[in-house]
Amino acid sequence: MQQQDQRYLMEFDRLEKSLNGMASSPIHKLRKEAIARFSELGFPTTRLEEWRFTNVAPVSRTPFEPVLQYDPAGVTAEVVNRYSLGDSVGGLLVFING
Repeated sequence: MQQQDQRYLMEFDRLEKSLNGMASSPIHKLRKEAIARFSELGFPTTRLEEWRFTNVAPVSRTPFEPVLQYDPAGVTAEVVNRYSLGDSVGGLLVFING
């Protein structure tokens, strides 16, 4: 397992410890199924036939963290840029709490 895969698994463990009563929610059941599958497979690489034309390495190196509480007013352009994947030709979508 790659180091970045391990980081995501550790972040999920941290998320689970902070859920309190929400650990039994239907959405968390889906999260657990997804992280179990991720634990088996990790991030895909271009060595896999289905992913040979899609390099997800930049995504795998991006430090995503679950946000349990947030202040929408704190989402500034600076914050968005910190988590962007670099220069892109297309538009930029930012999802908050979704």
